[in-house]
Amino acid sequence: ADLYVLNVSNITSEDNKRKKRLFDVGFAIALLLMYVFVFWFVRRPVGLLKNIFLVLFSRKTWVGYCKQSKDEMSKLPVLKSSVLTITDVFSQEQLERNTIHKLNLLYASNYSIGRDVSIIGKAFKELGR
Repeated sequence: ADLYVLNVSNITSEDNKRKKRLFDVGFAIALLLMYVFVFWFVRRPVGLLKNIFLVLFSRKTWVGYCKQSKDEMSKLPVLKSSVLTITDVFSQEQLERNTIHKLNLLYASNYSIGRDVSIIGKAFKELGR
């Protein structure tokens, strides 16, 4: 078995929680202000509007984990449910459970705003999900 230790609490450090929340709010406000231009590029425009308000009221985050079993999710730091997941950067191929779990762990341990921006850029049309 592979032995690896990751600091998965990186995403829940006070600094990163503050940065993630500021990014979420800033991006939600930008989307709201540009909604009349943006809604053409999203699959479900009404869903986007709903998600903007869910993020603004701190009910959701823009990017988060790909959902897994309760057991696997319990091994990760707690995040709000998300509009997009880290697996949205991949084409619609089925990823194995183990691969998804490793991606979740890597997201938690190597969290950065840049990664969130990259995921949003690649899955922008799904922001109304």
